[in-house]
Amino acid sequence: MPETFSDLIALFQSHGGKRFFAKPLSPNDNSKNQVYLGGDFASLNLVPHGAINIDQSSMANSKRERAKADVSFFWVNDSGRFRAPIAQLVLYPKYPEVRFSGFLKGCKEAPRDLMSSRESGRVLFLSTTDNGNLLGMVSASDAPLAKEFEEKQSEFNPIGVFFEFFLKQIGDNRSGLLDALKRVSQKGWINSKKLSSSGVTQAYSASNGGGYTLEAELGIRPNSYAAPDYLGWEVKQYGVRDLLKCSPKSPVTLFTPEPNAGLYFESGAE
Repeated sequence: MPETFSDLIALFQSHGGKRFFAKPLSPNDNSKNQVYLGGDFASLNLVPHGAINIDQSSMANSKRERAKADVSFFWVNDSGRFRAPIAQLVLYPKYPEVRFSGFLKGCKEAPRDLMSSRESGRVLFLSTTDNGNLLGMVSASDAPLAKEFEEKQSEFNPIGVFFEFFLKQIGDNRSGLLDALKRVSQKGWINSKKLSSSGVTQAYSASNGGGYTLEAELGIRPNSYAAPDYLGWEVKQYGVRDLLKCSPKSPVTLFTPEPNAGLYFESGAE
């Protein structure tokens, strides 16, 4: 079991991991109750998954509508990576919410004791790969990784119920931003879309779709917050008519609408 975030990232990277997330586990986040991934569908933009299919099977004493999507999920440890063959996302559109299930069954090396537990303070670490796999590792509450997460949580980038982290977390998130933009670029052409306020991906065809599409790929919901979009950086789209002749006609300007120091910041507008 890695004891530091640097060791954890190195282990994930050895199995192809590119983005890294932490999800604090509540007592109800276990194999019996499934792992809660959010009160909307924003997590679908972060967790790689297969096609979403409506579940036609009936549930005892329940008429809840459910949809499911397979996840190519692997538990990793110092001995290697081990597939959980029936891991899946379960979507409940009525609420809405997304849960993660099937992450233990069929995988002998899965951390059963921790993922069956109701222990508070456990932390689930996840990493996504370029080929659509999801890697996972869980830490007990008293383990060094969980303690380091508790110490550095405020420095990480919150995305829904997740916290995204990087090897160079403090003071230099430029490499993390460039890695994310590279990942988007390598997808090729992407149909114009945007995230709704509840995190659901929607088709979008207006002229400002480029910016909304980029934000959707980065898991950013439309908002009016006077704060940077991603890892402390403001993300802007610049549209051109011709990709081969894309010399800028005007500068891209950024304007901070409110002071972040001085009397206004300390005492408020009044």
